[in-house]
Amino acid sequence: MDKLLVILFLLTGFYGMGQTEDISKLRQQIRSHPDRDTFLVNRLIELCQFPALSVSSRDSAANEALNIAREIDYSKGEIRALTYLGIVKFQQVGLEEGIPIFNQALEIAKSEGELKLQIEILSILGQIKMGSSFQLSSINDLMEAEALGHKLPDKSLLSSIQGSISSYYVVVQTDLPLAMEWAFKSQNTTNAMECTECLESAWVQIGTIYSMIGDQEQSLLHFQKAMKSMEDRGEEKSKKSPDRCVGLSGADYYFGGSTAPKQQAKAKSQCLVESAKTRNRFQGAGAGPAEGGFATLV
Repeated sequence: MDKLLVILFLLTGFYGMGQTEDISKLRQQIRSHPDRDTFLVNRLIELCQFPALSVSSRDSAANEALNIAREIDYSKGEIRALTYLGIVKFQQVGLEEGIPIFNQALEIAKSEGELKLQIEILSILGQIKMGSSFQLSSINDLMEAEALGHKLPDKSLLSSIQGSISSYYVVVQTDLPLAMEWAFKSQNTTNAMECTECLESAWVQIGTIYSMIGDQEQSLLHFQKAMKSMEDRGEEKSKKSPDRCVGLSGADYYFGGSTAPKQQAKAKSQCLVESAKTRNRFQGAGAGPAEGGFATLV
């Protein structure tokens, strides 16, 4: 399951270059901020998102955020800090020691009535489990998150969780009919709201599954829809896109511009399948750490 370890990378940071500069700016903000308050907690948690930062540094930032959050009675900060500590612990020693930390975060979220944070924690835990020895139980967390997701007015998170459930049936169970059913659920949820990026994710997921069952025509149709949508909103060179092939720059890089159309189609399908298999489907529904959510990824 090494291919799924990229999930951790996606959950704890942003894709793209320029991370060193961003980290330096963030550290400067932290050093120059004199108060132990919610702003400082949120900046420390934001620091935990960068994969360019060492695991020990992220562990230190999350622990400091946790201590300050508890000191000032900032429950949202405590929940998020614990969640990142769970991720770091998984990376350091394994999920066996990470699960109790996630459970602490989940219990606080429940006691504080933080429904969205409950859903996000369950979603993160379910996705991490897919890349571990706990993979068979990951569906329980994802299903619980999905059931709770229907209670949120914004269905962006629900759509991404449904996509994660689809990925579970692809990667863990190899049950492509069920995977397709959940991929279409994700698409249908997205169709009921305005979330272009959510729809693009659903199309990539559907295209991936069509490719796996051998329907290359439908596969390419959905990949092309996703690519066209990204082009239309100017995302062909997006630094945040984990799918390097979904966009003109990624496609040009992969094809080299000289491949015959039929070979291009095959290469595009293969490239997109590789990236979509390990694509993180978790999104923070537009809320970054400062606004009370986890890292938002497209």
